[in-house]
Amino acid sequence: MRQEQLPLEVLRDLLGIARALYVAWCAQGKSPAAIADLRDVGRELNQALKLAAKTEPGTLGHCAAWDRADRATERLGRLIGSDERATTLVVAARERLLSGARSRRR
Repeated sequence: MRQEQLPLEVLRDLLGIARALYVAWCAQGKSPAAIADLRDVGRELNQALKLAAKTEPGTLGHCAAWDRADRATERLGRLIGSDERATTLVVAARERLLSGARSRRR
């Protein structure tokens, strides 16, 4: 079980990326399935953010927030695929998510 605080600011960044992509994909006419998947990722990130904000590190609820955030971020990366610009944003946010947790342990 993860004992460190889930970096809320990184979750907000990831949620912002998902929201911006949603607007762009709708405007580009992406497939309804891709848009629905992206909407689901946004919901997961939002739920992770809410759960992390109201629970303490080391608790079952906070661990669940970490798991949601991790799954949603991984899924967001898969949805973006080879779009290099968007991938760079998600990879940078994921690194911040992971490094934020490591730096808080010190």
